[in-house]
Amino acid sequence: AGLLEEPLYGGKMCHIVRSTDDGAEILSRFWLGMVAKRDGNEEVESIVGVLGNTYLACLLGVQRSGAVDLMNHATEEMGYLAEFLPELYAAEMNASQLRVE
Repeated sequence: AGLLEEPLYGGKMCHIVRSTDDGAEILSRFWLGMVAKRDGNEEVESIVGVLGNTYLACLLGVQRSGAVDLMNHATEEMGYLAEFLPELYAAEMNASQLRVE
């Protein structure tokens, strides 16, 4: 996770999707302060990653306001998905039932 215009990651992110009776539930987890240099979308080894992952670097580099902004962004993103994904899921389930019959 990080700013697309920067050649660094500033954290790690994982979206967890699990089945429910009504479709699926998406959970997001973020680990801020896990620094890595990147080339495109690939993490590359560098001294930046070694130094950036020290306790002091995390203490100085991870701001509460940034974490709150990320939380708000994720909440808004999941809200947008919740507006159309249930309908899309229902349509797909109906279409798959028609194909089976």
